[in-house]
Amino acid sequence: MSLNKGLNPINVDLMVKVGGSLLNNIEYCRQLVEEFETLNEMKKMIIFPGGGEIDNYIEQYSTKQKLGKIVMHKSTMLALDQNALILSSYSKKVIPFTSVIECREILKEGKIPVFMPSQATFILDPFRYNSTVSSDSMALYFSKLFEVKELILLKSIDGILDKCSEVIKEISIELLQEIEQDCVDPLFPYLAAREQVPVMILNGRSPNVLNDYVIHGKFDLGTKIL
Repeated sequence: MSLNKGLNPINVDLMVKVGGSLLNNIEYCRQLVEEFETLNEMKKMIIFPGGGEIDNYIEQYSTKQKLGKIVMHKSTMLALDQNALILSSYSKKVIPFTSVIECREILKEGKIPVFMPSQATFILDPFRYNSTVSSDSMALYFSKLFEVKELILLKSIDGILDKCSEVIKEISIELLQEIEQDCVDPLFPYLAAREQVPVMILNGRSPNVLNDYVIHGKFDLGTKIL
């Protein structure tokens, strides 16, 4: 007997995490979703949203009114859900989901699932309620659960920088744990060591950067975590 007779894999090629800073530009989001639609003809993917302005508002509000760790955690997780819904408004092919069953059905229909992670996060409760964990680490955690082959982090920066402010094109997980950087959160390097999901960081503001990397394997700027 093989595992396939008892387990039900999703078989997803990519998870693309869209940085919150990129979600503020409506025209950019339109172009990005069009790029998703093109890639979807060749690769199965899941979209993971960042927090963006909604998350920033909650954090600013908490400086004036103490929310408490649990309220803060739940509020910021729900911000990701809202951004997933907003991304789905750009195309009828982009469908929000909360469960693996929903995700699988969306993929079977040839559409693009965008994850609303709050429900799964509240049930599993895997993250500390502090700033050590950003949506980057959350995307990495769920990449492993969804068994995706690669996680792509779309950001508004070129990648991880060295001491001379030059982009590091490839970096080992071990070195990432040692250097000072502000590209990913403090948990990310250690979670990457555990999850062993290949990670690529790209500047989402660069035209066609996603297509160039996914289809042709090319990237002028970006960091691959090995």
